[in-house]
Amino acid sequence: MDSDGEDLPETIPDLLTALQPDDVDVVVARRRSRVETLKFKAFYVVYKWLFGALTGRKISFGNFMALKPRSVRRLVAMQETATHVAASVLASRLRTTVLPLDRGPRYAGQSKMNFVGLALHGLRALMVFAEDVLVRVGLFCVIVAGITVASAVIAVVLRLVDMASPGWFSTVQGIPFIMLLQTGTLTLITLMLTGVVRSGSVVSQISYRDFVEVELPTKDPHGSQL
Repeated sequence: MDSDGEDLPETIPDLLTALQPDDVDVVVARRRSRVETLKFKAFYVVYKWLFGALTGRKISFGNFMALKPRSVRRLVAMQETATHVAASVLASRLRTTVLPLDRGPRYAGQSKMNFVGLALHGLRALMVFAEDVLVRVGLFCVIVAGITVASAVIAVVLRLVDMASPGWFSTVQGIPFIMLLQTGTLTLITLMLTGVVRSGSVVSQISYRDFVEVELPTKDPHGSQL
């Protein structure tokens, strides 16, 4: 939780109560009411829509959450957690319960989070699901490429039968081609980001023991302990 007052301390017992069942690993707080500007609320709606469209998942919570010890151990072992905590909870496949809670006002001062900071925060959430975003953007590029090829064929046929007006042929050819270049560039950028995000996912021989909770002794087929 944050310590600025927006995460109300009196709601902690509600989170802990919802965390008691055995089939719950994480309880996250969804804001039932927000003390925010209209600009922030509008951006947040757009962010949730883009996140759902690009990842196929819904995100409606932040960092205010309660976790069981085994859930904490799982999250700290995920390199995505350093990028975006809430998105990492979604990626962890932990059994999550959403608890609607009110958000309180800040104790003092104003938030230093500006529009650029909010945009970067949203992009970090997408980076956690970079592979899913890549697949969806790639499919979009395939659709655009199909439309481009179809429009080019139609434009050529109409040109050959002399049914195209002056300037129409170049317009029909040019606009889809520009769209194809833009979507191709977007796919390339997404692919590069995917490589950057996944490049740090390999655990070295030195640090792998940090992610092992218990080591169990085993025996080889001859009965000697390993």
